[in-house]
Amino acid sequence: MIGCEISGGLGNQFFRYAYARCLHERRRKQGMNDELAINYAAIENHGFAGDLNDFRITEHSKYNCRRVLLEKGSFLQIIVYAVVTRVFSVVGGLCKCSALDLKCRILGAFGIVISEDPDNERLYCNMKVPNLFPIGSFENVNYFNEIKEILSKEFTPVCDGIPANKKLYDAIRSENTVCLAVRRGDFMKEANKKNFYVCDLTYFQKAVNYIRQNVENPTFIVFSNDIAWVKANLKIGGGKCLL
Repeated sequence: MIGCEISGGLGNQFFRYAYARCLHERRRKQGMNDELAINYAAIENHGFAGDLNDFRITEHSKYNCRRVLLEKGSFLQIIVYAVVTRVFSVVGGLCKCSALDLKCRILGAFGIVISEDPDNERLYCNMKVPNLFPIGSFENVNYFNEIKEILSKEFTPVCDGIPANKKLYDAIRSENTVCLAVRRGDFMKEANKKNFYVCDLTYFQKAVNYIRQNVENPTFIVFSNDIAWVKANLKIGGGKCLL
């Protein structure tokens, strides 16, 4: 079994699924017919619908529990996970980087793959263990780039396009379109700004200017939960911009 913990919005779900699917495909090539189990209990709703089941992802078992590991893991895996996470929650602050790596090494030996810092980590996974449990963010394309063709097909919407969006679909298919996602809303709350509000107006303006210099006749398609702010502050310049 590959037991996958899905959480967050759709983007976060994609990352977690992609790595679990990569493990699933590696094992298939080794002649193993693993069940892919996905736990949907921690999916978040940010005011819009959308989850993995809107896409052509592979056949899998659905769970709604605290953690698949606790439901389907071996007794040894459960005990090791409980002890190791408890110990490193205490000592981790003393030597953060080295402690995280050691924690991942230990859990990886038992088939529990941890991803907590995609920019500064290595993934450890004992592929010989009967059941594997990837837990974490896995926000690095290098973790699953080997199956990008599979993911490109599976991350295709199940339903046909919405007629009201025909103008967008036509532009995407026929022009040099650039998706510009400006998330504000919950990111602007004081509790979230410190950790998540990285892409400010300066960032987006530099990005727009860079695209204009490097992409021929770009058409910007802007998605945002605060379109009024985008219109008032972001200078797209000449050419086409669809909001």
